[in-house]
Amino acid sequence: MLQPEAALRSLYACHSDRSRERQTQRALTQDFGTFCSLLEIVPTEGQRSPFVLNEMQRRYNAARTPRDVILKARQMGMTTLEQARDAWHFINRPGARVTMMVQSIDDADSPARKAKRVFDVFFAALAKRGVKLNFATSPAGVWTLPDRDAVLRIVEAGASRAAAQKKGRGDTVTRLHVTEHAFWEFPRESLLAVESSVVAPELGGEIVRESTPNGVGGRFYDDVQAAKAGTSGFKFHFFPWFLEPHYRVALAPGETIEPATEREKQLVAQGVEPDQLKWYRRKVAEKGSQEDADQEFPSDPEACFLLSGRTFFSVARIEELRRLAIGARPLETIEVRADGAHGEIRVWSKARGDSRYVLALDPSEGTGGDPAAGTIREWGTAQHCVTIHGQFKPHALAKIGNDWGRRYGTAPIAVERNNHGHAVLQALEREHHYPRIFKHYDGKLGWLNNEVTRTKALTELDEGIRSGLWSTQDVATLGEMRTFITTAHGRVEAARGSHDDLVIAEAIALDVLKKPAAGRIDSGGGYG
Repeated sequence: MLQPEAALRSLYACHSDRSRERQTQRALTQDFGTFCSLLEIVPTEGQRSPFVLNEMQRRYNAARTPRDVILKARQMGMTTLEQARDAWHFINRPGARVTMMVQSIDDADSPARKAKRVFDVFFAALAKRGVKLNFATSPAGVWTLPDRDAVLRIVEAGASRAAAQKKGRGDTVTRLHVTEHAFWEFPRESLLAVESSVVAPELGGEIVRESTPNGVGGRFYDDVQAAKAGTSGFKFHFFPWFLEPHYRVALAPGETIEPATEREKQLVAQGVEPDQLKWYRRKVAEKGSQEDADQEFPSDPEACFLLSGRTFFSVARIEELRRLAIGARPLETIEVRADGAHGEIRVWSKARGDSRYVLALDPSEGTGGDPAAGTIREWGTAQHCVTIHGQFKPHALAKIGNDWGRRYGTAPIAVERNNHGHAVLQALEREHHYPRIFKHYDGKLGWLNNEVTRTKALTELDEGIRSGLWSTQDVATLGEMRTFITTAHGRVEAARGSHDDLVIAEAIALDVLKKPAAGRIDSGGGYG
């Protein structure tokens, strides 16, 4: 069989258009590499060019299976390669149902629009070579070949939990291509619906999940660990940044580059050359830290998931709770879409008339930065009942606190009073006339977050986790705990790129529950 480049040269050596067309039609079905040689791509330079597979892509083609997980550095060409395979499967398999799932971002250059452009360029290149694809009229992002009963579509992962749970439900899929799902908002829910619709591998069904890393925790992190351990039925593939031939910066005449850090010494030991090391140094400077560079451009499968500090909570206990929580669903999930509110409320346990509860709130500005968070727990048992999480402006969070506090026996509400907490407390007291607002030791409304109270509350939360007093089925809360660290400077906080709002809400709740006067309300309406 001809190699792909030789097949392309043979194709253009044909003297007649008809001969060239027949040769192209044969090339379509010869093998995947030959098919790729018929395609064109638009690289970052912007000029269309033939799709020539590099050594890394060839290596993956030889090792792939019907179930693959790919951990990769940025802009390595793996997404384009898998889109070419999407097109190959779509064109050559009668009855094909190919789905490419991408991150949901509503902007002018969203992942869905980028993916559509790649497919459009593929099909235009095939048409130029005489391949006749009789597409039916379809919506944007969907291609249909009635004569083959084949469908290719781009699907955006759900932007809300409810939308994610509906993605792909009920559709038969012969090939599923999941891209960059480390960055999806609700990856577990989005994939749960569609992956159950993929036909079995022995019947020709394929699933590939490929992504750059995005920190410890989350569905993609779990996928990578399970594939590496051999427990998921997926094969693990890793492609470090230095396999990309363009990741080099030429040395000036007489310039020498010697490794200066432990990471650079490791890279040289892995075969990284001086011009590659120069590129890496520039990337570290551009990203601001080695940790950030290693996350986007990993050199080994572990470096991209390392945290720049030691985890604060018991890793073993958090991982145990995470394993138990995977697949668990709330009794009810309520989406909140209103003025100044965009998030959800997850109900894990209904209110009982013979029980008492506490509601803790960690406010935020509610304009797209750190989310606001809340938790309701039962007195005595510390059972987790409700999670509140989202972009809630102070007035919206106060309304949610008032509504849900009253549902749970007019539970005392402990609001972190720093920063935006003052506005939440003011709305609870003056607008909603909430009768049971927590007062801290200084007699003022709200929970005061300072170095002393924060350290004490977080330490008690860690003790509660280790002893088994504290637990949850909320995967988002456990994910934050997995990335909550003690930095080299001794500061306890979320790792870079992570959040800790759910952690702080849980710490406040447990702190209130453990106070000696728990459950008593003074005559002034505040918690004593």
